[in-house]
Amino acid sequence: MEDFITALRSQIKRQSNKRYFSLNEEINQIIQVLNHKIIKHNLSLKFSAAAEIKSYGDSVKFSQVAINLVSNAIDAYSGQRTKIKPINISLYHQKNYIYLAVADKAGGISPANLDHVFEPFFSTKSGPQEGLGIGLSSTKNIIEKDFGGSIKIKNNFDVGVKFIAKLPYRHDQLQSQSSRSNYSANKIPS
Repeated sequence: MEDFITALRSQIKRQSNKRYFSLNEEINQIIQVLNHKIIKHNLSLKFSAAAEIKSYGDSVKFSQVAINLVSNAIDAYSGQRTKIKPINISLYHQKNYIYLAVADKAGGISPANLDHVFEPFFSTKSGPQEGLGIGLSSTKNIIEKDFGGSIKIKNNFDVGVKFIAKLPYRHDQLQSQSSRSNYSANKIPS
């Protein structure tokens, strides 16, 4: 757990660094970081992506979004005695958007709480899992302000919930960055 906190702190302290990065690699790293919680809670985590998805943006902030969504799915199973505890992470690209979906079957969100989940300091967690209520609020903020995207919830109360982040695909920056890289690589020194 200390390694996780240290790694998270170092990521957050780093300056915003927009670059071309693999979203698949970021999610795989997050799964490794959260693996101790996945094993501890006897969860079944599945990550599916149709292809390698690369985009331009801040990889640290993308990781923060994914960690918050997956951690919430893990925490949703807290105290449940069911044997099957699936979490499904999907990453896909459609037209000019990248979608990150995180789904669980932990019972969904109460209709009374649904309108409040993105509010700062709102939390339904209690006991040792008690949260500060800033995870989903900061996730929404990063998605909207840093990536120019949106997030929505598909809630099936008593069954489960799916959070879907929709991020603009930044292929224009990828092409210009690729062109600059090719130009500088082919430049003849004087």
